[in-house]
Amino acid sequence: MSKFTFSKSSSTTTQSPVAIKDGVHVAVIVQVAHVGLQLAFDREKAPEEQLAVTFELASGDTVTKRMKFSDHPHSGCFALFNAAFADPSETDNPEPGLADLLGKPVLIEIEVRDGKWPRVTEVLALEDGFEPIEPKSELLEFDADEMDSEVYKKLHRDIRALVSKRVRSS
Repeated sequence: MSKFTFSKSSSTTTQSPVAIKDGVHVAVIVQVAHVGLQLAFDREKAPEEQLAVTFELASGDTVTKRMKFSDHPHSGCFALFNAAFADPSETDNPEPGLADLLGKPVLIEIEVRDGKWPRVTEVLALEDGFEPIEPKSELLEFDADEMDSEVYKKLHRDIRALVSKRVRSS
């Protein structure tokens, strides 16, 4: 058997900058997922149930945000539901769930780090003067506790990564 030696490539690979720019964008929610228990940033805290949402911009570019399930007024989850259901008369469901978010137009504020990593910093209700957009991609709902492999394969890569990192026992 021949000896194998690992060496790094002499060519440096650089990731091209993303097309998404800093600022406020009109978006539509195209994917929602319950991603299961996720480890907290503070390793002393217990894992928490989290959700992830993929937003599609008018350009067709997508960006994903994860957040813990919370009805605290300063939480991302609270902001997401308030933005999507700014007008309570738009829904027949008095307690909307993840599936009810699909196709909802919102405003999102994006911060791009190092020209490569877009991050949703704020989710806001669609304000007057902004036209809602129609989704170009398929609307998907996913639950890590009820794995559907066909839906899983269609999810945004960031959501798939979160599902694979979930805590399977506590």
